[in-house]
Amino acid sequence: MIHPERPMVIYESMTIDLDRLDITHPVLQADYNQLEINGKRGSVELAFHLEESGEIVGRGKKHMLLSGLREYDEDVVVSAIATYNRSKAVFAAR
Repeated sequence: MIHPERPMVIYESMTIDLDRLDITHPVLQADYNQLEINGKRGSVELAFHLEESGEIVGRGKKHMLLSGLREYDEDVVVSAIATYNRSKAVFAAR
């Protein structure tokens, strides 16, 4: 899991390939996700495609690098989610 106190997620690159350019109302759809872990580092690939009226008109991939990975700990995840939700509530109350 990503270290919640010192997360390190680096956006590396993104590619998009469009079949045509006359797209007016594209819908982004997830395709697949891939995570490769090597010790405390990881590489993520998030693939997606774009649809127009049910037809796939493009596809793309986003690449990210992860660092400082550690073993999964349910208590830490629950705490991180609670902290995030508190911050979100404070922000929304402004």
